[in-house]
Amino acid sequence: IAGTLHRAAFARAGDGDSDDDFQFATIRFARHVAGLARVLQRHLTGSLLIVGQAGVGKTTLLRDISHFLSVDAKQNVIVIDTSNEIGGEGDQSHEAMGVACRMRVPDREDQYRRMVEALTNHTPKVLIVDEIMTKRETQAARSIHARGVHLVGTVHGKSIHDLLANPDLKGLLGGTQQVILSANERKEAGAATKTQAERVQQPVFDRILVLKSRTEWEVYEDAATAVDFHLGSSRKPMAKTVYKLTYRPSEVVVETRRLTSIY
Repeated sequence: IAGTLHRAAFARAGDGDSDDDFQFATIRFARHVAGLARVLQRHLTGSLLIVGQAGVGKTTLLRDISHFLSVDAKQNVIVIDTSNEIGGEGDQSHEAMGVACRMRVPDREDQYRRMVEALTNHTPKVLIVDEIMTKRETQAARSIHARGVHLVGTVHGKSIHDLLANPDLKGLLGGTQQVILSANERKEAGAATKTQAERVQQPVFDRILVLKSRTEWEVYEDAATAVDFHLGSSRKPMAKTVYKLTYRPSEVVVETRRLTSIY
Protein backbone atom coordinates (compact mmCIF):
# COMPACT_ATOMS: atom_id res chain seq x y z
CA ILE A 1 0.00 0.00 0.00
CA ALA A 2 1.88 3.06 -1.27
CA GLY A 3 2.83 5.65 1.33
CA THR A 4 2.52 3.18 4.21
CA LEU A 5 4.38 0.18 5.60
CA HIS A 6 1.31 -2.06 5.28
CA ARG A 7 0.95 -4.83 2.71
CA ALA A 8 -1.98 -6.63 1.13
CA ALA A 9 -1.63 -10.01 -0.60
CA PHE A 10 -4.36 -11.66 -2.66
CA ALA A 11 -4.86 -15.35 -3.38
CA ARG A 12 -6.61 -16.30 -6.59
CA ALA A 13 -7.69 -19.58 -8.09
CA GLY A 14 -6.79 -20.76 -11.56
CA ASP A 15 -4.78 -18.31 -13.65
CA GLY A 16 -6.02 -15.36 -11.56
CA ASP A 17 -7.07 -13.29 -14.58
CA SER A 18 -10.60 -12.43 -13.46
CA ASP A 19 -12.27 -11.12 -10.32
CA ASP A 20 -14.15 -14.40 -10.07
CA ASP A 21 -10.83 -16.13 -9.29
CA PHE A 22 -10.42 -14.20 -6.02
CA GLN A 23 -10.27 -16.45 -2.93
CA PHE A 24 -8.98 -14.44 0.02
CA ALA A 25 -6.72 -11.57 1.08
CA THR A 26 -4.12 -11.18 3.80
CA ILE A 27 -3.39 -7.70 5.15
CA ARG A 28 -0.22 -7.19 7.16
CA PHE A 29 -0.03 -4.13 9.39
CA ALA A 30 3.59 -3.08 9.81
CA ARG A 31 4.80 -1.33 12.94
CA HIS A 32 7.15 1.57 13.45
CA VAL A 33 8.58 1.68 16.98
CA ALA A 34 10.66 4.86 17.09
CA GLY A 35 13.83 4.59 19.16
CA LEU A 36 13.80 0.79 19.35
CA ALA A 37 17.33 0.57 17.94
CA ARG A 38 18.69 2.66 20.82
CA VAL A 39 18.35 -0.42 23.01
CA LEU A 40 21.15 -1.93 20.91
CA GLN A 41 23.23 1.22 20.49
CA ARG A 42 26.44 -0.23 21.92
CA HIS A 43 26.09 -3.32 19.71
CA LEU A 44 25.80 -1.35 16.45
CA THR A 45 29.48 -0.48 16.07
CA GLY A 46 30.13 -3.51 13.86
CA SER A 47 28.18 -6.14 11.94
CA LEU A 48 25.06 -7.62 13.53
CA LEU A 49 23.11 -10.74 12.58
CA ILE A 50 19.48 -10.80 13.73
CA VAL A 51 17.94 -14.27 14.13
CA GLY A 52 14.24 -14.87 14.70
CA GLN A 53 11.09 -16.59 13.58
CA ALA A 54 8.28 -14.90 11.70
CA GLY A 55 6.37 -12.32 13.70
CA VAL A 56 8.94 -11.54 16.40
CA GLY A 57 9.81 -8.10 15.00
CA LYS A 58 12.93 -8.61 12.87
CA THR A 59 11.88 -6.17 10.15
CA THR A 60 10.49 -3.64 12.65
CA LEU A 61 13.85 -3.58 14.41
CA LEU A 62 15.80 -3.50 11.15
CA ARG A 63 13.82 -0.48 9.98
CA ASP A 64 14.65 1.49 13.13
CA ILE A 65 18.30 0.43 12.96
CA SER A 66 18.34 1.97 9.47
CA HIS A 67 16.90 5.18 10.94
CA PHE A 68 19.35 5.26 13.86
CA LEU A 69 22.49 4.59 11.80
CA SER A 70 21.58 6.99 8.97
CA VAL A 71 20.17 9.85 11.08
CA ASP A 72 21.68 9.68 14.58
CA ALA A 73 25.02 8.05 13.68
CA LYS A 74 25.16 9.93 10.33
CA GLN A 75 26.55 6.95 8.44
CA ASN A 76 26.19 6.12 4.76
CA VAL A 77 23.58 3.36 4.91
CA ILE A 78 22.17 1.38 2.00
CA VAL A 79 19.15 -0.86 2.48
CA ILE A 80 18.53 -3.84 0.20
CA ASP A 81 14.73 -3.92 0.35
CA THR A 82 13.67 -6.99 -1.60
CA SER A 83 10.06 -7.26 -0.42
CA ASN A 84 9.53 -3.51 0.24
CA GLU A 85 8.86 -4.34 3.89
CA ILE A 86 11.51 -1.96 5.25
CA GLY A 87 10.73 1.18 3.25
CA GLY A 88 7.20 0.47 2.08
CA GLU A 89 5.65 0.49 -1.38
CA GLY A 90 6.21 3.32 -3.83
CA ASP A 91 9.30 5.15 -5.01
CA GLN A 92 9.53 7.29 -1.88
CA SER A 93 10.92 5.38 1.12
CA HIS A 94 8.94 5.64 4.35
CA GLU A 95 10.41 8.14 6.82
CA ALA A 96 10.67 5.37 9.43
CA MET A 97 13.87 4.10 7.77
CA GLY A 98 15.58 7.48 8.07
CA VAL A 99 17.71 8.92 5.29
CA ALA A 100 19.26 5.63 4.20
CA CYS A 101 19.39 4.94 0.47
CA ARG A 102 17.18 2.08 -0.65
CA MET A 103 17.82 -0.42 -3.43
CA ARG A 104 14.68 -2.29 -4.41
CA VAL A 105 14.90 -5.81 -5.83
CA PRO A 106 12.17 -6.70 -8.35
CA ASP A 107 13.14 -10.40 -8.41
CA ARG A 108 13.96 -12.24 -5.18
CA GLU A 109 16.55 -14.32 -7.05
CA ASP A 110 18.56 -11.15 -7.70
CA GLN A 111 19.03 -10.14 -4.07
CA TYR A 112 22.65 -11.34 -3.98
CA ARG A 113 23.41 -9.34 -7.14
CA ARG A 114 22.01 -6.19 -5.54
CA MET A 115 24.17 -6.81 -2.47
CA VAL A 116 27.28 -7.01 -4.65
CA GLU A 117 26.17 -3.99 -6.72
CA ALA A 118 25.75 -1.89 -3.57
CA LEU A 119 29.23 -2.87 -2.42
CA THR A 120 30.88 -2.26 -5.80
CA ASN A 121 29.18 0.95 -6.93
CA HIS A 122 27.95 2.85 -3.89
CA THR A 123 30.64 2.54 -1.15
CA PRO A 124 28.31 2.15 1.84
CA LYS A 125 29.54 2.25 5.42
CA VAL A 126 26.66 -0.02 6.43
CA LEU A 127 24.61 -2.41 4.30
CA ILE A 128 21.25 -3.61 5.63
CA VAL A 129 19.65 -6.77 4.24
CA ASP A 130 16.35 -8.36 5.27
CA GLU A 131 16.14 -12.17 5.07
CA ILE A 132 19.41 -13.69 3.91
CA MET A 133 18.27 -17.08 2.62
CA THR A 134 20.57 -18.62 0.01
CA LYS A 135 24.15 -19.77 -0.36
CA ARG A 136 24.79 -17.04 -2.95
CA GLU A 137 23.59 -14.41 -0.50
CA THR A 138 25.84 -15.91 2.17
CA GLN A 139 28.79 -15.64 -0.22
CA ALA A 140 27.85 -12.05 -1.04
CA ALA A 141 27.71 -11.26 2.68
CA ARG A 142 31.21 -12.68 3.12
CA SER A 143 32.50 -10.48 0.28
CA ILE A 144 30.94 -7.44 1.94
CA HIS A 145 32.57 -8.38 5.25
CA ALA A 146 35.96 -8.81 3.55
CA ARG A 147 35.76 -5.25 2.18
CA GLY A 148 35.29 -3.79 5.67
CA VAL A 149 31.65 -2.79 5.22
CA HIS A 150 29.43 -3.30 8.25
CA LEU A 151 26.49 -5.59 7.58
CA VAL A 152 23.20 -5.76 9.46
CA GLY A 153 21.08 -8.67 8.29
CA THR A 154 18.27 -10.95 9.34
CA VAL A 155 17.78 -14.69 8.97
CA HIS A 156 14.88 -16.95 9.80
CA GLY A 157 15.48 -19.31 12.71
CA LYS A 158 15.08 -19.92 16.42
CA SER A 159 18.68 -20.21 17.51
CA ILE A 160 22.35 -20.38 16.58
CA HIS A 161 21.94 -24.16 16.38
CA ASP A 162 19.36 -23.67 13.59
CA LEU A 163 21.86 -21.72 11.49
CA LEU A 164 24.67 -24.20 12.08
CA ALA A 165 22.36 -26.95 10.81
CA ASN A 166 21.48 -24.99 7.65
CA PRO A 167 23.95 -25.75 4.82
CA ASP A 168 23.11 -22.50 3.01
CA LEU A 169 23.48 -20.21 6.03
CA LYS A 170 26.15 -21.73 8.26
CA GLY A 171 28.79 -19.88 6.23
CA LEU A 172 27.52 -16.69 7.90
CA LEU A 173 28.85 -18.15 11.15
CA GLY A 174 32.16 -19.26 9.68
CA GLY A 175 31.14 -22.69 8.40
CA THR A 176 31.95 -26.01 10.04
CA GLN A 177 34.05 -29.07 9.43
CA GLN A 178 34.51 -32.37 11.22
CA VAL A 179 37.89 -32.98 12.88
CA ILE A 180 39.23 -36.16 14.48
CA LEU A 181 40.09 -35.83 18.16
CA SER A 182 42.99 -37.54 19.86
CA ALA A 183 42.32 -39.50 23.05
CA ASN A 184 43.59 -36.59 25.15
CA GLU A 185 41.46 -34.07 23.25
CA ARG A 186 38.38 -36.25 23.71
CA LYS A 187 39.05 -36.51 27.42
CA GLU A 188 39.62 -32.76 27.78
CA ALA A 189 36.47 -31.92 25.81
CA GLY A 190 34.38 -34.60 27.46
CA ALA A 191 33.45 -35.85 23.99
CA ALA A 192 31.76 -39.22 23.53
CA THR A 193 32.80 -39.57 19.87
CA LYS A 194 36.07 -39.37 17.96
CA THR A 195 34.95 -36.47 15.79
CA GLN A 196 34.06 -32.90 16.65
CA ALA A 197 32.45 -30.11 14.62
CA GLU A 198 34.77 -27.12 14.41
CA ARG A 199 34.40 -23.61 12.98
CA VAL A 200 36.39 -23.12 9.75
CA GLN A 201 36.79 -19.33 9.56
CA GLN A 202 35.72 -16.07 11.16
CA PRO A 203 31.98 -15.35 11.15
CA VAL A 204 30.71 -12.63 8.83
CA PHE A 205 29.14 -10.86 11.83
CA ASP A 206 30.70 -9.49 15.01
CA ARG A 207 27.62 -10.09 17.16
CA ILE A 208 24.47 -12.21 17.00
CA LEU A 209 21.06 -11.07 18.22
CA VAL A 210 18.46 -13.78 18.77
CA LEU A 211 14.90 -12.50 19.06
CA LYS A 212 13.23 -15.05 21.32
CA SER A 213 10.00 -13.05 21.15
CA ARG A 214 8.88 -9.44 20.74
CA THR A 215 9.79 -8.82 24.37
CA GLU A 216 12.92 -10.94 24.91
CA TRP A 217 16.21 -10.45 23.07
CA GLU A 218 19.58 -12.15 23.52
CA VAL A 219 22.77 -10.54 22.21
CA TYR A 220 25.84 -12.77 21.93
CA GLU A 221 28.68 -10.31 22.43
CA ASP A 222 31.24 -12.19 20.33
CA ALA A 223 29.95 -14.24 17.41
CA ALA A 224 33.03 -16.47 17.08
CA THR A 225 32.98 -17.40 20.78
CA ALA A 226 29.23 -18.06 20.65
CA VAL A 227 29.57 -20.36 17.64
CA ASP A 228 32.44 -22.31 19.22
CA PHE A 229 30.45 -22.62 22.44
CA HIS A 230 27.42 -24.01 20.63
CA LEU A 231 29.63 -26.46 18.71
CA GLY A 232 31.25 -27.56 21.96
CA SER A 233 34.69 -26.91 20.46
CA SER A 234 35.83 -24.30 22.98
CA ARG A 235 35.78 -23.87 26.75
CA LYS A 236 36.10 -20.11 26.49
CA PRO A 237 33.33 -18.37 28.50
CA MET A 238 30.50 -17.00 26.36
CA ALA A 239 29.01 -13.62 27.25
CA LYS A 240 25.51 -12.57 26.29
CA THR A 241 23.20 -9.71 27.21
CA VAL A 242 19.52 -10.42 27.76
CA TYR A 243 17.00 -7.63 27.19
CA LYS A 244 13.42 -7.75 28.50
CA LEU A 245 11.23 -5.15 26.81
CA THR A 246 7.93 -3.69 27.95
CA TYR A 247 6.09 -1.62 25.34
CA ARG A 248 4.14 1.39 26.61
CA PRO A 249 2.24 4.03 24.61
CA SER A 250 5.09 6.57 24.65
CA GLU A 251 8.17 4.52 25.56
CA VAL A 252 9.89 1.15 25.66
CA VAL A 253 11.03 0.08 29.12
CA VAL A 254 14.08 -2.19 29.07
CA GLU A 255 15.46 -4.53 31.72
CA THR A 256 19.04 -5.64 31.03
CA ARG A 257 21.01 -8.62 32.34
CA ARG A 258 24.52 -9.66 31.35
CA LEU A 259 25.24 -13.37 31.64
CA THR A 260 28.35 -15.50 31.21
CA SER A 261 28.03 -19.18 30.31
CA ILE A 262 30.81 -21.70 30.93
CA TYR A 263 30.96 -24.93 28.97
